[in-house]
Amino acid sequence: MKKDLLGGIEDNTDFELMGDAGLLDLDLIAEKEAPILDTKSSDLASATLETDSFAVSIYNSDGSLVKSYPNYEEMKAESGVLLSPGVYTMLAELGENVKAAFDKPYYAGRDTFEIVTKEVLKVQTICVLDNKKVTFRYSDNFTANFGSDFVIVLDNGLGVLTLDKNENRGAYLQDTGTLRFTVYATNHQGDQLVYNYDMSKNEEINHHNNILVDLDIMETQPGGGDEPEEPEDPDEPDEPEDPGDTKPDLPVDRPFITVNISLIEKDFVIEIPSDIIDGGGSENPDDGDGDDGEGGENPVDPSQQSPTITGTIDGKAFDVNTVQTITSSTKSVIINLYLPTGLAGLDVGVNIGSLISLQLDLLDQNSVDEINDLLSGMGKKLEVPSKGDKGNLKFDISPFLEMLDTTNSFVVKVKDDNGKSASATIKLNKK
Repeated sequence: MKKDLLGGIEDNTDFELMGDAGLLDLDLIAEKEAPILDTKSSDLASATLETDSFAVSIYNSDGSLVKSYPNYEEMKAESGVLLSPGVYTMLAELGENVKAAFDKPYYAGRDTFEIVTKEVLKVQTICVLDNKKVTFRYSDNFTANFGSDFVIVLDNGLGVLTLDKNENRGAYLQDTGTLRFTVYATNHQGDQLVYNYDMSKNEEINHHNNILVDLDIMETQPGGGDEPEEPEDPDEPDEPEDPGDTKPDLPVDRPFITVNISLIEKDFVIEIPSDIIDGGGSENPDDGDGDDGEGGENPVDPSQQSPTITGTIDGKAFDVNTVQTITSSTKSVIINLYLPTGLAGLDVGVNIGSLISLQLDLLDQNSVDEINDLLSGMGKKLEVPSKGDKGNLKFDISPFLEMLDTTNSFVVKVKDDNGKSASATIKLNKK
């Protein structure tokens, strides 16, 4: 390659570079993110990243692609890259930088460098996790209050992921500068609670990609009440304790959630100071200047939250805005609807291949009876939520699975009693 650099090889195909080129000698190093200890998540085990599979692209100062290699192994086989003198930017990447998905890490490394005539430039680039990885953990108190009846909606402004306590896969989101989550929960009294938290308001979180979120609950907000009274010496030691002084037993009707965030790096962990959010949806109450009497933002009424649409395939959550692949062994596909207020409308467009196209009003019993007549021949029946239902609702589309063609879609539109609406197109490709 050095002879090529000097124009000494007769069959050199880069004639314009002969005698007027420099050589890029690129050394890639790939580092996997540090594992998170004491978690059941299967993708957090320590592993070494090999660089040979990284794709490499080189751009000139105008942003035009000059050289590209499907993998670093192929690039190494050339013993270097001949380039005309000038300033270049190199991108090495592994994986796809999707909007939001489970088990989709994206690793990348970038460098800007200048090539000089007849000189070899050594560039060492470190590739690291380049999208946001978010792992949630829940305390015993948290699960004692909400059980299995809670979901977490995580988004970055472009994509959305839904998690529950049984979701063990890594949640990865494109780094957009926005990163937030909402906890939708039902307490033991049947009240609908909504907790909102915007992680991207913290600049330190924005600069790190391996994020651990620990959620716990507390009965009352510290500092939110009156100053404690000075304890009095007991006049009668044998007098029973006043029940009003007894710490309440779990579950708590309307607990506050404590959010503890750790940024996991290879050799250190950055712990972000705890935040507290209440069950009305207000975030970081100590930071606001609201008039709610607690020094925080005015709580958001759960009834003002918009409905959300999420889904699971065989019990595993998926992004409803991303095409999913299923097979004949797929057992269930369930659409989850969260409505803080009552269900007022549920319309579904069913498109199976090019032959079946149905527009269904699933709050109209005649429409439900019509589709069940079609499904009865296969021994199936469609169960749908009823008008006025609220909370975490399930719309099970599994009865359609045997009918599916190669390409299929379910266009779901939901409306609540407040006139708020949401829609999603669930695309299922069958192999």
